[in-house]
Amino acid sequence: MVKMKMLIAQLVVLLLALSLVQSCLAMDVEEGLWEMTTRMEMPGMPMQMPAITFTDCLTEDDVIPQDSQCEVTDLVKDGNTIRYTMHCNQDGQQMTAKGEFTYSGKKMSGKVVTQMSEQMSMTTVYNGHWIGPCK
Repeated sequence: MVKMKMLIAQLVVLLLALSLVQSCLAMDVEEGLWEMTTRMEMPGMPMQMPAITFTDCLTEDDVIPQDSQCEVTDLVKDGNTIRYTMHCNQDGQQMTAKGEFTYSGKKMSGKVVTQMSEQMSMTTVYNGHWIGPCK
């Protein structure tokens, strides 16, 4: 049950972080197909979750979606770095995530710290690079 909640939380954070990546294209970010790898760190976990690698097409027209389960607040762009707070209600479970991503042309890195309860939090570390034009 806890493993499923962690996976759901990681996927929610991952999808919304991708949306935030897409809103940053006025910064030094190359438009096109990006490959990103995430690694989750969770204190007290007996084993580490495997890294997840995915691709996404980033264009200047993409914006943060208005998801009924999550609300992005405190969105700040500072040079090539974006910081935000996100509040989610996933099947009655409240989560708060704080993210920070830094871009440098064709590379990016960042992390999202998600607090699911007083006792449960996780950090998702992101690394990505531009692959080429969108297909």
